[in-house]
Amino acid sequence: MNNELIVILVSVLGICVFLPALVVWMVSRRKMYEAEKRTEIALSYMKENPHCNLEDLVRKIEPKLDKNAMLLPLLWVGIMFGIIAGLLIGILATQELASKQGTVFLIFITGVCLALCIPSLICYFVGKKK
Repeated sequence: MNNELIVILVSVLGICVFLPALVVWMVSRRKMYEAEKRTEIALSYMKENPHCNLEDLVRKIEPKLDKNAMLLPLLWVGIMFGIIAGLLIGILATQELASKQGTVFLIFITGVCLALCIPSLICYFVGKKK
């Protein structure tokens, strides 16, 4: 196989398959951890106070809306796509691709990653100041 074809195949698989799967896995793991923590807190409180009101307890356990917690995913998206764009720029700088199509494809993918990175970071920093 051609080196160019291998680079294109690996980049497409990494960006289109493994990256979304990793994001879904991380989000679902965080949600499960939060649910387990709330359940653990509720069970320990109910063991100590068996005559407590469950609705009041659930209201106390529910997380408060935090501005930084809402903006944190924007930072992670910006960092993740920035790293991917940096790696692709490094590949473009060091790899001499045989055909113009491979170069154009990698430039396109790099542009898409930068188009997702820059606005995410701008939204994070502007939202953090407000």
